[in-house]
Amino acid sequence: MIDKVTLATNLRATKIFLMHKAPFFGALFYATTISINEEEERPSCAWTDGETIYFNLQQLNTLLEDSFMAMKEKEVNKEHFIFECITFLAIHELMHCMFLHLERKGAREALIWNCAADVTINTLIDQWFPSLRSPKGLLTASSFNLNNVRNKTTETVYDELLNKGVDPSRMTMLDLQADLEKNSQ
Repeated sequence: MIDKVTLATNLRATKIFLMHKAPFFGALFYATTISINEEEERPSCAWTDGETIYFNLQQLNTLLEDSFMAMKEKEVNKEHFIFECITFLAIHELMHCMFLHLERKGAREALIWNCAADVTINTLIDQWFPSLRSPKGLLTASSFNLNNVRNKTTETVYDELLNKGVDPSRMTMLDLQADLEKNSQ
């Protein structure tokens, strides 16, 4: 669907978009190192180590294709849709860095912590950037039947997920994505 050059071009466009629409995010994104991997062995299309944002081109293409095919609108501009998805993912990973999610995890279970962080971030992106379309299969409060997540910290959402009985020993991110796909059909 896209190659390394197209992804880099979209990421430059994301920087410009953020500088105009949300200068604080734009400044942070300009200062963040981006790494594009074509065949990284990770089940995710984007991730961060807290300093660098990584994109797996192979996984990203799968997500973009699935997301585009899932669109119900007939007249969607594919290039603009790709830009919106890449921008959403870039903001998402940038917010993991901003909120120091890796440092704040502590001794918490990693998968549940990441789910809580994703729910918190995706809620904020929907609130702060309502015009952006999100890729298919993102974790939201409704993914876990959570209410009123808007003003909650990641720690609070994590505790709510534990109280709901989310069992990390019985799930992986791939299992979680499969469950979400079943629920969205």
